[in-house]
Amino acid sequence: MDVEILNKKDNRLLERKELNLKVLFEANKATPKLNEMKNAITAKLNLNPPLTIIDNINQPFGVHYSEVYAKEYDNENAMNVETRPVLKKNLGDERTNAILGVKKKKKLKGKKKAAALAKAKK
Repeated sequence: MDVEILNKKDNRLLERKELNLKVLFEANKATPKLNEMKNAITAKLNLNPPLTIIDNINQPFGVHYSEVYAKEYDNENAMNVETRPVLKKNLGDERTNAILGVKKKKKLKGKKKAAALAKAKK
């Protein structure tokens, strides 16, 4: 895959770099998956993979390239401005919950569940 930078913007307020890219791939093959495209982009442009988010992939009909909108954050704390679906698509559930600060709730059973419900009613 070849990667061309169409536009690069440094967004200091949100602590990220915004990239508009053109990713060329082989003819007569399907559009590469998000992870394959992310790996190719981070390798070619020397970006940090855990801090890189691919927001949008636009595939025009009948051509062998994709227009990609990607963001590289300066640190993990700055990534909390991203929406949950975008983070989940790029990073998975566990890292998304860690970035957004969501804790898993424990499922209670039996007497503990009844005690918790009684306490909540008071």
